[in-house]
Amino acid sequence: MVVGTGGGGLNAALLARDKGASVIVVEKNSVPGGSTQHANILVNLAGTGKEQIEQGFALPEFPYNRDYFLRWIEPHYQFSSDNDLLGNLAEAAGECLDWMQDHGADMACIGVGYMPKIVAEGKIHKCLSGRELTDRFHKLGEDAGAKFFFNTPCSALITDNGRVVGIKATGSDGEVYFKANKGVILCSGGIGMNPDLLKKYIPTAYKVAVMGGPMPYHTGECTRMALGVGADMTGIDSWCGWESEMDNDTGDWTYFWGARQVTQLPWLNIDIRGKRCNFYEWDEFGSEDPVFYQAKTLPFYQPGEDRARMQVQASRINHRAYAIFDGRFEDYMWDIANPPLGERRPTVSTDPIVEQDLFNPDWHVEFDNALNDGRMKQADTLEELAEKLGMDPKILTAAVDQWNDNCAKGVDSGTTMPLVERFLNPIVEPPFYGAKIGPRIGKTLCGVRVDEDLRVVTAQNEVIPGLYANFSTAGGIVGESTYGTSLINTSFLGGNAMTWTSGYFAARTALSD
Repeated sequence: MVVGTGGGGLNAALLARDKGASVIVVEKNSVPGGSTQHANILVNLAGTGKEQIEQGFALPEFPYNRDYFLRWIEPHYQFSSDNDLLGNLAEAAGECLDWMQDHGADMACIGVGYMPKIVAEGKIHKCLSGRELTDRFHKLGEDAGAKFFFNTPCSALITDNGRVVGIKATGSDGEVYFKANKGVILCSGGIGMNPDLLKKYIPTAYKVAVMGGPMPYHTGECTRMALGVGADMTGIDSWCGWESEMDNDTGDWTYFWGARQVTQLPWLNIDIRGKRCNFYEWDEFGSEDPVFYQAKTLPFYQPGEDRARMQVQASRINHRAYAIFDGRFEDYMWDIANPPLGERRPTVSTDPIVEQDLFNPDWHVEFDNALNDGRMKQADTLEELAEKLGMDPKILTAAVDQWNDNCAKGVDSGTTMPLVERFLNPIVEPPFYGAKIGPRIGKTLCGVRVDEDLRVVTAQNEVIPGLYANFSTAGGIVGESTYGTSLINTSFLGGNAMTWTSGYFAARTALSD
C-alpha cells in the first residue's frame, strides 16, 4: 500500500512493481502528482549520482566520503539530525536518480554554479518539469500493474497484533478497506495546513506564518494516522519559510503569484515602527543579485526566500513587514534585474502549473484580485494608506520621506544592507500601494520519526511493523528547531529530490523486510 502520489509515492509504487510486488496506491485528490507536480530541479549535494561522479562533484570534497559529508552537514542542522539516516539517504539519492533516468526521466546533471549563471546559459531547461515527470511515473506505474485509486482519502491505519496491515479510506461508495500484506508507505506530504498539528509540533510556524502550505492539501491526515498507532514525532519546530505572502489575517492557503512576486521586489520595506526590513545584499565578488541572498561559504546557490526574507520579517513586531511603493511601480520593476514576473503583458501560457489554475498567467489579474480582497491596499495619500495598513500615519510618512531622500541622493541609509542605486525608486506619485507581508510555509520539516531505513518508530524506538514513511510525512531530516533552514531549499537533497529519493528508499526497505 502506498498513500499519496507525489514523487515519493510514485517512485515507491514503481519500484515495488519492478520488484514483483502487487501495489495499491490511494490518493485523496483527483489527479496524481501532489506538490511534486509543481516542482523542478533535483538537488543532490552529496554527489552520489553517476553523472555527478563523472563531473567530479561532491560536497564537501570529491570524491564523496560518508564521514566527511556527515561532518560537514552536522553544523547546518544544529548537530541534531540522525546521521545514520542522512548517510543512507545520501547514498540512496544517487541510486534513485540514476534509476529514474533509466526509466526515462528526462533529466541531466547541470553542474555546479550559481543559479543566475545556470539560467543565463539555459541549462535549467534540461530538467524535466514537475508535472511531466509525475505524469510519466504515474503512467509507468499503471503500465507496470499498480492499481491507483483517486478521490480516496484515508482516515485510519488498520493493525493486527501491533502490525499495520491496511488502511481505512473513503471511496465513491463510502467506506473502503485495503489490505497490505507487506506494509503501508505514507507519502502524503507535510502538515502545513493543519493548524492543530502546527500549534503542537511547529509552534513557531503557527505563530509567525502568514499562511499554511505549501499546498492546500497538506492537511496531515497520514501524520495523525501514524500517531494513532503510536508513532513518535521528530523535527519539532522545524520548518521552512519560503518567500513571503500578503497577510489576509486568516492563515488560509492562497497562491497570489503575481501580486506576491510584486511585493517581494526591493521597494521600501519597513516594520510597524518604521524600521527598515530590506535584506538585499552584494555578494562577495561585487556582483549584484537583487532578488536573492548569496551564500558565501558554499559553492552553490542559496535562495533568500528560504532564510533571509523569512527571518527578517518574522523577527519584527507582530512578525510582519510592510512593502510600500507608488503608482509608477510597474515602470520601476522592469529596471530591476531578474524581474520575476515574465512578460509585461503575458499571453496565455501552456505551462503545466498554470494549466492547473494555481494562478492566472497575467500577473495584472492577480494584482487586481489582491486589491479586491484586501490583501493589497491602495490609497490616494500616504496617510490614507497608513490607516488601511493599520500603521501610524506619522511613522509611514517619515519613513517615506527618508526613503525619498535616499532616492534623491542615490545612496541608501537606514539599513545594514543598503540597496543599490537602481532599487531606490521614489514614492511620490499616487496611487500609493502597500501590503502587510510575512513568511509563508514552504515546507514543514517536523513529522513522524523513522529509523535510518525509513521504518516508522515509537518514542521507545520500537519499529511499528508494516509502517514506513517518506519525507515530508517523516520528520527530522534537518534536525530539531530548524528555523528557516540553512541549506538550499531545506536539506542536502532540496525538497524535490528528497521526496523522490525517500519514497524509493522506503519501498526498498519494505520489500526487504
